[in-house]
Amino acid sequence: MATTVARPADRLRAALRQAGFNTRRVSVRGEHSTLQVTIRDASVSLTQVEAIAGPFESISRCEATGELLLGGNCYVDTK
Repeated sequence: MATTVARPADRLRAALRQAGFNTRRVSVRGEHSTLQVTIRDASVSLTQVEAIAGPFESISRCEATGELLLGGNCYVDTK
């Protein structure tokens, strides 16, 4: 049995679709380690989209210095 691992952009699109947003209202592009979320419809709440997209962001920091660690980070940019 084969299993597929969805990319973060695909998982975020599915979460937005489940919340009732289609691609005409909110679009998602996955570029390297950043998810670009663009609200295309003025009636869509930025706060609501950020609440859905927020859990997809993961940033690793050094426990001692607080500096960002390289690799494995995923940023979310919502506009």
